[in-house]
Amino acid sequence: MQIMKRSSVLALAILATVSLGAASAPAATATISAIHGIPGLPEPVQVLVNGNPVFSFDYQDIEGPYYVPADSYLIEISLGGSVVLSETFDLAAG
Repeated sequence: MQIMKRSSVLALAILATVSLGAASAPAATATISAIHGIPGLPEPVQVLVNGNPVFSFDYQDIEGPYYVPADSYLIEISLGGSVVLSETFDLAAG
């Protein structure tokens, strides 16, 4: 698999939408959605948060919105059992 630049992968929208302070969520939460935007992968990607598997999804699938406590989260994207993207996101309360 060709190695992609971090900005390219993020632009392809594995974690495309982060909005804070959604009206239906308490003030101490953040809202996050995930959109799979990388076509042509041989299998679904798995999303891990702080080392825990959360979901797997295919190209054009959308997950969320999820309401999570404001905090730092290590988000990893795994393909075929190997982590191909890893980034820590600081989600502030709205």
